[in-house]
Amino acid sequence: MKKSWQTILFTLLLGSTALTAQDTFSLLQNEGRLSGQILHSYRAHRSTAGTLKQMKAIHRKLHAASHDAESANLLHYLDLCLARLEKAVHKSPTPSQIEKVGDLTHEIREGSRYLSTRRKRALTVASR
Repeated sequence: MKKSWQTILFTLLLGSTALTAQDTFSLLQNEGRLSGQILHSYRAHRSTAGTLKQMKAIHRKLHAASHDAESANLLHYLDLCLARLEKAVHKSPTPSQIEKVGDLTHEIREGSRYLSTRRKRALTVASR
């Protein structure tokens, strides 16, 4: 009975998609890393299109792997941040725009870090 409960909890918290826990952690780390690359490229007046495309692909995979309400809410918030980031990087990099892009990339990194921590906790609970 205890093992069945753990399996159900694990499935509910991590979703029933083909992504493993390690895949999810890797995606979350990449999302955080890419947000830093976007800020760096933007400050240097380089194109961010390729990095944004990679980030959107990762974000779609994270949405597909998430089935609990809290993760879905946070991913929705990150969707909004990503949309605002995409608009912001299409403007000329002025000091205020660079600050705005920095704030948005920070929000995305922190959101990814929170999701990663939450997933690790879920795995710890499910493995007990």
